[in-house]
Amino acid sequence: MTTTFADQAATTGQNDHATDSRPSRPVRRTFTAACKADAAKPEARNDKLAGELGKTRTALDIAGKAFALLENISSSADSDVS
Repeated sequence: MTTTFADQAATTGQNDHATDSRPSRPVRRTFTAACKADAAKPEARNDKLAGELGKTRTALDIAGKAFALLENISSSADSDVS
């Protein structure tokens, strides 16, 4: 019987030594409570940063409106003097 490369690969280990046993299947990992807790940390941080972003946008909007108001007052004061 002729041995093909596929047969040889199936019967050799990592060091090219012949083995009779089949390679073991990887161990199935399950989500533990610690793993789920680690997954919740980025979500909580994301929520916190979203709140901070909302506050920053509101502050920038208020600052922009205040600037526009002061500019309007300044221009109207300049036109009243003439």
